[in-house]
Amino acid sequence: MDPNWNIKALPYKLEFMRRLTERYRDNILQIRTPGSNIYLEARVAAGFGEAALTDFVGGFYDLAVGGFMIEQAGGKYTDSEGKPVTLQTQVAIGTNGKIHDDMLEIVSSSYEGYKGFK
Repeated sequence: MDPNWNIKALPYKLEFMRRLTERYRDNILQIRTPGSNIYLEARVAAGFGEAALTDFVGGFYDLAVGGFMIEQAGGKYTDSEGKPVTLQTQVAIGTNGKIHDDMLEIVSSSYEGYKGFK
């Protein structure tokens, strides 16, 4: 694994957080980006957060389980373009469904050109 994986994603993460903060300045959202993808997505599915951003994709297993949980709970889970996740997906967003369109807009513009951490 590339020891600089986090450095590659950092500018995209910072742009995402800047746009997110700007959009939701007056609202409190529970959004967490680092850590276990599946745990983070399970928290959204259980109602303990509004969105989960996954940009550190080591394999499809990082997306499949969490996406399934979020969708079964009534939320939405897509790639950064709003399409279903695939084996090639490098950025995914899972939400409670209510803010999915907003998150997609922020993520797609923040991660434009991102090719993944590998």
